[in-house]
Amino acid sequence: MTKDSAIGGKWKEQTVFRLYTTTAADLDVSYADTDTPAKTFAGRVPTKIKSGIIKRVHFRLTPTNAVTYTLRLWADALADDNSSRLRKLFDSTPLRAKDVEYDLEVEIPFILTTAGTMYFGNEWSAAAGGTTGFIEVSGVKVS
Repeated sequence: MTKDSAIGGKWKEQTVFRLYTTTAADLDVSYADTDTPAKTFAGRVPTKIKSGIIKRVHFRLTPTNAVTYTLRLWADALADDNSSRLRKLFDSTPLRAKDVEYDLEVEIPFILTTAGTMYFGNEWSAAAGGTTGFIEVSGVKVS
């Protein structure tokens, strides 16, 4: 809905969403590009988002062993390689671990197969071991 602003111009009312996790056991698991993702975000606001536009991917992962990792996001968890690739929303290039924080502005439309359930996975260059950090995905809810 568009409204007139008291200070001039128009503004659009939108519902935002935020998905996040800080669970070390979830961050440590390594998923290759063709693996079936199994990890979902523990924190969801609102809880039943079905579709929207990802505007920001913000994360920092610090493992004890691995040097690099690739972060991926999926709209669904599918076992078939081609189907899994089609449902992939985000695929970073290999990134440096060890206290490097990434904050990316993106524009990624999505429709989740199951409302409130977006999958993520990290592909580590070695066994991660004791990873600390966070992954946060936020944007605008469409439905």
